[in-house]
Amino acid sequence: MFPVFMDVEHRHKDSKVGRIRDVTLENVTIRSGSGALVQGMPESPIERLAIRRMDFQVRDPQGWSARRKHIGGRRTLTGQRDTEFARMPGWFVAAHVDGLTVDGLRVRMSEDDFRAFPRSALVAAGVKDADVRNVVREPDRPYPPVVDRRQRPVIRSRTGRRWRAGRAANRRPPAAPR
Repeated sequence: MFPVFMDVEHRHKDSKVGRIRDVTLENVTIRSGSGALVQGMPESPIERLAIRRMDFQVRDPQGWSARRKHIGGRRTLTGQRDTEFARMPGWFVAAHVDGLTVDGLRVRMSEDDFRAFPRSALVAAGVKDADVRNVVREPDRPYPPVVDRRQRPVIRSRTGRRWRAGRAANRRPPAAPR
């Protein structure tokens, strides 16, 4: 279902929550009709995730209205986290990540596939300390934004300035003070 999938989750009400740290995905080519999902928790975010030179070729895209995250092993808890981020309109969704680096994410699809499934290349939801550059979606259209920032993450621009994403998720950062 997901060509890339990482998840931090409570399996039972009293269970300890694990951690995922220091992951690098580099020089990866994906051919899939389903997006990638990397999902931490607010109290246990995925830490230091780097994506470098990823080429995502969309083939036979799927509708996501019934999409759910994978559930491995035995689990007694269910809830909105099963679908909350899995159904976000992005080809690579990163949720609750502390220290996200993306340098070179390219998502390619046909014009017909884009018209049927207009999605962002990257959705960052609840992400802290992100350094995002060189993200491209082909075809290039103004909406939806190529990078969709949700829940007001702090993003660093190419020049190292920081700003908070607001309502206009694809706006340019403010000019540096002189």
